[in-house]
Amino acid sequence: MIINYELIEEDFLRFNLHHIEESPSQKKIYWGLRILLPLFCAVVIYLVGTALFDQAYVYWSILAIGFFIGWVSYYPTQHKKILLDQTRKLLSEGDNSSLFGKKTMTIKEDVVTVTGEDEQVQIKRENIKTIKQYEEMILLYNSSVSAIIIPTRNLTPYEIEELINLKPKITSENNN
Repeated sequence: MIINYELIEEDFLRFNLHHIEESPSQKKIYWGLRILLPLFCAVVIYLVGTALFDQAYVYWSILAIGFFIGWVSYYPTQHKKILLDQTRKLLSEGDNSSLFGKKTMTIKEDVVTVTGEDEQVQIKRENIKTIKQYEEMILLYNSSVSAIIIPTRNLTPYEIEELINLKPKITSENNN
């Protein structure tokens, strides 16, 4: 089977977001920054306001709780924006033209070959560790940090079905 698709920068950015959001180590960092850091800061705000300034406890309680709620509410969008900006900066640092462009994937009995303008990558089907399906892409992981990114925007339902059935163990998720 042959599948033609085009990989653009936006696809790569989405892949990185999905990968980081699902990484156990990154989840720990995220929740620490989202909950523990503002909780610590809220306690410091309260203690500094009440002890140092000798002002009303209610005022500083409201201020500390407001800070905590504001941080917890605002942080997810800010975190996503920072991740996207960092990835864009990394992509702009060098020549990444081989990452993007038109690709042709050939699926044979024992090997998957992806051919771009400047390169050709072959992966044995047995080396595909995990297949993850999202609304906008299918990821064929050949290691814990490396995957073939296949955008679903131009794929037929038959092609999508063939891709997710490449390997029996499939993780299917629909994240927006």
